[in-house]
Amino acid sequence: MLRKIGLLLACCVSLPALADVSIGAGYTFGGEMTDLDTEQTYSVRSAPSYMAAFDFATSRGENRKRETYGNYVGALVSWQNTEMDDSATTDVDVVYAHLTASRRWQYENFETFASGGAGVTHFAASPGSDTQRFSISLGGGYFYHLTENLDLKLEGRLYGTFVNEGTRIECGPGCQVTFVGSYWSQLGLNLGLNYRF
Repeated sequence: MLRKIGLLLACCVSLPALADVSIGAGYTFGGEMTDLDTEQTYSVRSAPSYMAAFDFATSRGENRKRETYGNYVGALVSWQNTEMDDSATTDVDVVYAHLTASRRWQYENFETFASGGAGVTHFAASPGSDTQRFSISLGGGYFYHLTENLDLKLEGRLYGTFVNEGTRIECGPGCQVTFVGSYWSQLGLNLGLNYRF
């Protein structure tokens, strides 16, 4: 049994880098909602946001600095706690949970990447209710190599959530809001760290 465990650990140690884990913080912009009673349009205030992601390599490439990988699949979660610009100052949490696929281009000291994703947007109003809708995202950015395994990561990502007139959120007693149009979008900018296993 100990021999099997030793062989398994030896195999894991000898494996090349196959996975990344990223954490970051930044700012998310955009989004409007309409009060169903007054027909007044409220903006969702731009506010700090936080991101966590992991990616697994599906193809391998190389650059001068270290062994790297070109194609990745993974997942990300982005969370923003903000407010609607209404008289009640309603808190709104906006959470994106997406499966992603990305392509990276390697250079001597940095990499660029483009990424697409699809998943769910979770809206939660306080006081009020919550709802979930299908969403997609497109992003891109840079990895700047700090060490062999640690990167500084800069990312911009556009989120689009598919909504309709029936998508409503309770924003307190006697208050209901709906989304403007059938497509609700936000732009997120993040700076963080990426660790490569």
